[in-house]
Amino acid sequence: MGSKLKIVWMCHRPLSREDQGLSGTWFDSMAQALLATGEVELLVISQGRQRHFVHTSLGGLTQLVLPWWAFPLWHGLPAPKVVTRIQHTITAFRPDLLHIWGTEYYWGLFSSRGLVQLPTLLTAQGFKCEVARKFSGELSFREQIACIGMKELITATTIFQIARKYAKWGIYEREILAWHRYYSCHSDWQQAVILGINPLANVLHCDLPLREAFYENHTWRPSLEPRIFFSAAAASPLKGLHVAIQALAILRRKFPGMQLRIAGIRPREGFLRNGYRTWITREIARRGLSDNVVWLGQLTGVDIVRELSGASVFLMSSFLESYSMTIAEAMMVGTPVVTSYVGGTLSLGKDQESCLFFPAGDAVMCAECICRVLTNSVLACALSQCARDIAMIRHDRTNILTSQLNHYRHVLATSS
Repeated sequence: MGSKLKIVWMCHRPLSREDQGLSGTWFDSMAQALLATGEVELLVISQGRQRHFVHTSLGGLTQLVLPWWAFPLWHGLPAPKVVTRIQHTITAFRPDLLHIWGTEYYWGLFSSRGLVQLPTLLTAQGFKCEVARKFSGELSFREQIACIGMKELITATTIFQIARKYAKWGIYEREILAWHRYYSCHSDWQQAVILGINPLANVLHCDLPLREAFYENHTWRPSLEPRIFFSAAAASPLKGLHVAIQALAILRRKFPGMQLRIAGIRPREGFLRNGYRTWITREIARRGLSDNVVWLGQLTGVDIVRELSGASVFLMSSFLESYSMTIAEAMMVGTPVVTSYVGGTLSLGKDQESCLFFPAGDAVMCAECICRVLTNSVLACALSQCARDIAMIRHDRTNILTSQLNHYRHVLATSS
């Protein structure tokens, strides 16, 4: 091992110095913190949307971004020339350790099948094998059919087809989870999934850094008009936007001017618009809620902080979350959180103290929890303060960085 720890990251998107409002926001923050120590060099291998391989190197950061066509084939891995390119890039970097972020992509198959032989740490994210069972968001068969548009027919991405693809990928996911020895995770639910497949796994706990904007001093002061802030990375029934719409219909009877402000989901017109998004739009119109819904599109961290600071409530109504960075961000700002009681959300807050929980899919209880926050200022302020106190400790960047480096050293010291 050289003077610097040389680590290969394999993750689902390239690193960027700019906040582009993409998923996996912690990648950039964690990488910048590691590089700033002067103790680490990183090689990041990720998936991109361009046509060709892109290889860059700047300071202690080297990146190989794979083209869009480097998708997995029938055996779980991409084409042989992609595998060879990845292997040659890793060999040339001469790394000490491999860090795989998540099982949703084929990265873990490189180590489980011996294509890359290095001490390896696998950080849990979502699990497609678990998501497959919840992806439909409890929509009826008729509602799922109503979500099929031209895009879904052309690209084979109906709700039914995506759920089947996720279930199929679960075969490779279980292979990855069964083979590795060292794991890190952010929630008890992630740990339970790992140990359920691999009882001998060495599981380490890790917290995640937030974007820079969330570490500034914030004062939560909700607007005079009731506002619900909702954020999702994708327009899919799994995220439960339809539950939020149903709850809004109930709440509007008591709060006619209420707004549901939706971030992250990109509105798109034309024949390639998302079928679920189109169905949601029809549902909003059918319920007479068009004036109560605001589509915000993709937001940066600064934009989200601004929205959260003026929101009455942050709502997360997903049917499954392995962790939920959106809840973590809302707690850091101090916005009262109402969330479904699923998966990793249980590790983020405690009901009645730092957030309010409701059963996934239960729009009536979702509306009741939001109503409690809106009508009880003492409760709202208590939730806000408790959440922010927890978040300040959980997302302390110095502690997170120290923990991450200790995990790397532990894997290197105990690997044989």
